[in-house]
Amino acid sequence: MSMLIKNNIYRAGITGYTHDALGVCRIDENNVFVPGAIKGEEEDILIVKVRNGVSYGKIAGITRPSPERTDPLCPYYKLCGGCSTRHMSYKEELSFKLSRVNSALKHIGNQTLVCEKIIPAEHTERYRNKAVFNISSGSTGAFAGFYKGQGFLFIA
Repeated sequence: MSMLIKNNIYRAGITGYTHDALGVCRIDENNVFVPGAIKGEEEDILIVKVRNGVSYGKIAGITRPSPERTDPLCPYYKLCGGCSTRHMSYKEELSFKLSRVNSALKHIGNQTLVCEKIIPAEHTERYRNKAVFNISSGSTGAFAGFYKGQGFLFIA
């Protein structure tokens, strides 16, 4: 297995998803997890973290987009980090969720039972039902917000 080089860009096809909807691809026999990637896409991936057996990247460019790629309706999608599938069509989101349920049944529950379908929501927006606000203090006083990938998203 050759080691990937941090800050290099590699071209790869996305073949699946992690449990938290990161795109998965293989580059030189290395597993690479890519936020915002959709299964079936071909992308140029900038490697941002390299570890033994697994690396993390971010999309540097999409050379063959998935027909399931969509523009998120929420203007805070890229900042917040609370929703992991808003960049894909609702059809693809349901497919991802079905795969996740069946994987959990098999690998965690040791079951042979297979879920055949996810019942779709009547409304495909504004269905998030949980928010955790973190409170901290700063030089101007207390503030609250959501954690995102690398810090706070501040809410006034």
